[in-house]
Amino acid sequence: MEYSGSRVYIYGEGDVKADVLHTLGYNQSMIFSNHRGDLDWLIGLLVEDNGGGLGCCKAIVKQELVFLPLFGFAWWSADFICINRNWQSDRRKLDAGYQRQHEYRQWDIPYTLTIFPEGTRLTPEKLRDSQDFCASKGYPRLENSLCPRAKGLWSAVNGMQLDCVYDITVVQSENGKANILTLAQGIPAEFHVHVQKLDPSGIPVEEDTFQKWILERWLRKDAKLARFAKDGHLGADQGPDGRHLLSVSPACGQTVVGAIAWWLLSTACFLCFCVLSGRYRLLAGVGLGTLLFVVLTAVVVHQAGKCSALLQRGWIMMDLHITTEPLNICSCASCGVHAVLLVPEGGPAPAL
Repeated sequence: MEYSGSRVYIYGEGDVKADVLHTLGYNQSMIFSNHRGDLDWLIGLLVEDNGGGLGCCKAIVKQELVFLPLFGFAWWSADFICINRNWQSDRRKLDAGYQRQHEYRQWDIPYTLTIFPEGTRLTPEKLRDSQDFCASKGYPRLENSLCPRAKGLWSAVNGMQLDCVYDITVVQSENGKANILTLAQGIPAEFHVHVQKLDPSGIPVEEDTFQKWILERWLRKDAKLARFAKDGHLGADQGPDGRHLLSVSPACGQTVVGAIAWWLLSTACFLCFCVLSGRYRLLAGVGLGTLLFVVLTAVVVHQAGKCSALLQRGWIMMDLHITTEPLNICSCASCGVHAVLLVPEGGPAPAL
């Protein structure tokens, strides 16, 4: 985040640093948040890191994410709960995850579980589908967020032994277009996070009552997001002065070194296993797969870098403008950018 010059502002009631951030990582807690972009998970990790809770964070994620190179195995090893979004098959996995949380509590080990009840990122198409669903159920209409799925969150509240619950609202400036590639290219972004600490004893236990409660929470989120679109902050009566700028902890550098050391040790053990057991095909397959992953990643980063350079030079206008000038439509096959190129008079169109 610091490499790209990005900023993350956090808001909350009272002293947000003392009352909210510094309680993360020292108790048994759960976080639920809206899901607007590709970097919501990274912002959540940054919030937890500022509270000292980065090492105890878990999440409920989609089963297919386990197969992501590097990340998937790390999440599985860290006791993330992987689900298929089918209640019948997921109930057993959730119960097993909650039981592990009980063991963490028994041994006095901090535990923080993050859930995105919307289940997917916000897009215009998904927002329309969500509004149609709300209309069919008689729920209030949400303009800036998706209708939350209550069952998973309800099961977590009832299945875990919690000290506190955190309601987080995340929003990104610049139309929410930032992602890992833009950060890696040094393109800055700005994020705003509102955190409210809740007492688990005040959360309804009955499923029907809980459904009404979570809808009320989402209506408040929707109002915060509408206010952000108007005022540019989530500070309520405090305005922008009620926010705090988060920073990346110096301990993150030690974490990276530890992660690299762990990866090297794991790789060495895997190589020894393949050689000693004669599994050379497995070794060759993993090696080729890793090489292919590195090459594809390098190609995508390179092509995205070319597109971002055009953006920064003003060649590509991503917003719709009405003009009488001739327009050149260009498409980048590598990263899928379709853009209108405004070419200076007499000048050649740049190549993507």
